[in-house]
Parts: sequence; structure tokens; C-alpha cells
Amino acid sequence: MKYILAYLVLSAIIFGIYWLVKKIVKHFRKSRADADLERNFKQVARKARMKRIFLPVYLTLTALVVIFGIVMQLNSAQMEKLYFKTSNQADAFVDIQAPNVGYNNAYINDYGVFSSNVHLDTYKNLDGYHVAFKPLDFPFGTLSMYMSHEDYDMYASPHIVNNGYYTQNNNQKIASFFQPKVNFKSKDYYGLQPTHEASTFKNQPNELAEIAVTFKKPLTYAQIQALVPKNLLINWYWIGYSESKNLDAAYNLDYFGLNSDSKTVDNGNTDQLTGKLSAASYKEFVKNVKNWPTEQTLSTGEFNPLKDARKQVEKYPNLASAKFSGIILTGQTKNFGTLDSKTWVFATNVGLTTPIVPYVKPLK
Repeated sequence: MKYILAYLVLSAIIFGIYWLVKKIVKHFRKSRADADLERNFKQVARKARMKRIFLPVYLTLTALVVIFGIVMQLNSAQMEKLYFKTSNQADAFVDIQAPNVGYNNAYINDYGVFSSNVHLDTYKNLDGYHVAFKPLDFPFGTLSMYMSHEDYDMYASPHIVNNGYYTQNNNQKIASFFQPKVNFKSKDYYGLQPTHEASTFKNQPNELAEIAVTFKKPLTYAQIQALVPKNLLINWYWIGYSESKNLDAAYNLDYFGLNSDSKTVDNGNTDQLTGKLSAASYKEFVKNVKNWPTEQTLSTGEFNPLKDARKQVEKYPNLASAKFSGIILTGQTKNFGTLDSKTWVFATNVGLTTPIVPYVKPLK
């Protein structure tokens, strides 16, 4: 708006000068009454032509400046609304679709007049250790009302190495779940074969690990609390898929679930995971799943993970009734030794690992 005001003030000054010059000329012309009439007529005609040209141009420019100012004000207000909407969606995405992922920085980058971006610096929580993970970007703008799924997809275009999924950009291993009822020997299946990687830590002492545990059958929250060893931390709960035999679902890495509740703990870290869930946190998860934009979740073949997740939360609307198909556990590698032998475990798949350091105590 300051530019518009400056423009209007400048216009007033120009008109003042024009009026003063006009008065001086008029006075000069009166003192030369015997001047050549033809010359005076030409001057008057020329000034009339200039006025006819100048006035429409001035009015047009003024209208354009005012319209531009109004458009910029409206755009600024719209960008502010989109920023808050996108920030809320970023929070919701981390809450429902980012397995064992938190973030310690959220800020705007790539700022533009009509487009911008909410950037999250993320980490994985490994038994109290925060290990840097791939950043997430949530673009928004007045010319592109919806975010693109590819911009913030947790595992966009992962590649397979030694029967494991890895992130495309930074080559970090992805803790993966499996569908127990899928025919993994089918000629139409090209994904990972079920793994039992929890038992491979014998030669990796003094480390912390993240492991995705797939259950043989869905378990209730109470059953999970009773079955999981107390020296391991439950970081994340996976609701699984209702279409348990669908090969397209078996390829999909858009996992829906929720992080465990958090609190401040004795090692000085804030917001550390407790392994527990509250009825309120599950209720918030259900609400976010129902409200998540359909167009921002990609389908794999004929399988859409969001539509399937909505079926799950309709079937299990509260924590007391909920069943989960898997969890992400973290802890010291020495504590995972017998996990693969548990009767309730179908598969275990390692994600990130990190060394234990003497100056930070693990939670478990």
C-alpha cells in the first residue's frame, strides 16, 4: 500500500505544478495581447490535445495501480490462510502417515509471492536417540491449491537392495511391514520377501535399532502391551490393511498409524515416546484419517491406502476396539535376539540403526 500512496502523492504534486505553470502562462498571454493570434491558437490546440492524451493515460495507470494493490492484498491474505492450512496438514501427515518420524524444525523456504513451501527437518526416534531422517516439503500457493503427494511422500520411489527398501535420495533403510496372507510366491509379486532381521544383530553390539514388526494376526492394544518385551520401546502402531490378500496393497508403503504418546523423561530429552497410547490420541488419529484429502494419497494399482485406512477406523472407532497389524520397536540390538521366535511375530524388518554413545542413556 505504501507504493500506492507514494504514487498518489506524486500525482498530486505533478498536477500542482501543471496548474501553476498554466496560471503563469495565462498571465503571460494577457500581457501580450497583441501576440500573433495564429500562434496562440496553435498553442491552445496543442495543449488541448495533450490534455486529451494525458488524462486517460493517467486515469488508466491509477486504476491499474489501485487494482494491483487490491489483488496483492487479497493474495497476501490467501497465502496466509494457505500457510496455516498447510502447516496443519503437515502436522496431520506426521501424526498419521510417518512411521516413527518426528520433526524439530518447521519453517517456510522457497518463499514467493504466489507460492511457498513448509519445510520439516525430521528425525527417527531410536530408543531416545534422535537420528536425522529425510526432510519433508509441503508446497502451497494461490495458483496451486493442493499439495502434490510426490513432494512429501515418505518413501518416494524407493529402491530395493538385498531384499530391503531404501530411500531414493539418502539411501536410508526403510523399516517395512508385510501382509501375512499374501502369496509371496506368486509370479505377479515382485516386492520384498518376508524378513526376520531381528535375529541378525549378534555381530552388532552397542547399537540401537529400529525394527518394523508384522503380527501374524491383528492384535488389540492390550495384547500388544502384554506381549512386547519390556526392554523394547513401542514407537509406532500400524493399523494394517483390510485387504489382506491384495498384491497391490503388499507393494504399498503408504502406512497409516500413529506414534505412541510422549513425555519428558529422566535423560533430559523432552517429548520422548512412552510406548503407550491414550484414548484421546487414537481419537485424534481417527479424525485426521477421515479429514485427510483424498487427492493427496496415491493408489497402487486398484488399491488406495487412504480409503482402506478409513475402512479400518470406521470398523475400529476407538482405542478399546482397535486392532493393529504391526508396530515399530526400537531399543538396544542385544534386546532383539529372541523377537523372531515369538509366536505372534510374522516378520521383522530393520530400519535405521545408530551407535550407543556413553553420554546419552537409552530409554530402555
